[in-house]
Amino acid sequence: MKPTFILDRLAVGGYSCAAEKKFNYILSLVFEPEIVKEIKRTTAGCFARDLFVLADGDKEGFKEAIEKYTETVVYHLRRGVVLINCEAGMSRSCAFVVNILVRMGFSLSAAEAYVRERVSEYCASDVFIQVIREHYNLKGIEEKWSAFSNT
Repeated sequence: MKPTFILDRLAVGGYSCAAEKKFNYILSLVFEPEIVKEIKRTTAGCFARDLFVLADGDKEGFKEAIEKYTETVVYHLRRGVVLINCEAGMSRSCAFVVNILVRMGFSLSAAEAYVRERVSEYCASDVFIQVIREHYNLKGIEEKWSAFSNT
């Protein structure tokens, strides 16, 4: 599997994408804690990397990941190429990339559409998208925009 570049320095993909060694930072959203040791062993010393155990659809876990790693990813994007990966590169990693785009100023719908357009297997959990909406308090903004656009 090859990484899919969402922006020129932001990619999404599966675990195997880290082997390309062209990334300055990788955030791996892993489902099974047992894989953490293997990932650390095979990529030790190559780049900055964070590993976070997150099951697909885990609302509280995704909230924690957003709070813990969003600014770290933004920091590394300013300095190099970043990969956000999970097992298949379709749900957890795509949702986190949507989060990064929202943090960078995209609307949620534009961020989702942008990632969906580039990742044909996109299937970010609705639970994760709701967490993003809540984290950035977008529900109120969306309601105001809807009311404004309907006048």
